[in-house]
Amino acid sequence: MRLQDLRVFLSVAEHGNLHRAAEVTGLTQSALSKVLIRLEAQAGMQLVERMPRGVALTEAGATLLQHAQKVVLAVDDLENELEDQRMAKAGVVRLGTLPYLVPTLISPLLASFFVRRPLATFSIETSLSARLISLLRKGQADLIMAATPEKPPAD
Repeated sequence: MRLQDLRVFLSVAEHGNLHRAAEVTGLTQSALSKVLIRLEAQAGMQLVERMPRGVALTEAGATLLQHAQKVVLAVDDLENELEDQRMAKAGVVRLGTLPYLVPTLISPLLASFFVRRPLATFSIETSLSARLISLLRKGQADLIMAATPEKPPAD
């Protein structure tokens, strides 16, 4: 079974309506029907019962739904994890820190990090806490190491 077919089937099950599922998936109703026919041929049994106001899952359809949800979730998790690893290995991390933390804390941490992620790149900016907090809020830093006041400064 094709992963994309399972995604289409999940949409049909969620919406209970071929027209709505076709809209959501970006397929024509004809293409969506072909996906259902292909899945039913692979399953060797009917998966949905066509009704005047939509579709209902058969017992086999409900079984496929349970497994399709797990398969699609597992593949999505895998893709996300691989993307996270790819970004961690090749991405740029913008780090803001207090100047005195660089030799005592940041350098040893980065040395350990680069052993596991040799393609990663860090951009380090040293400044006072108020500026670092501002950089983080503005999305100009991914991570900061700063002392936080009782009440964070307003931007």
